[in-house]
Amino acid sequence: MRIDPRIITVALDLYYKGASLRKICDHVKQFYGLKVSHMAILKWVRKYTKIINQYVDSLTPQLSDIWHADEMMVNVKGDWR
Repeated sequence: MRIDPRIITVALDLYYKGASLRKICDHVKQFYGLKVSHMAILKWVRKYTKIINQYVDSLTPQLSDIWHADEMMVNVKGDWR
């Protein structure tokens, strides 16, 4: 990649926080002095989201044999159940 991975990470973070592609372009230009098109950012989002999804799908949670339970009482029309 020609672009610093930290800039790509910032762009992805801003995208998933709800910033528009053009606002991300403006942010990268203001803070990093790098002019990037909104289409380049969209390509980053598509490329790295696919890679991250493949990685996350390969993970399996490590569970123990200890279970914790908690009791909850709910008031339904004046009757505690």
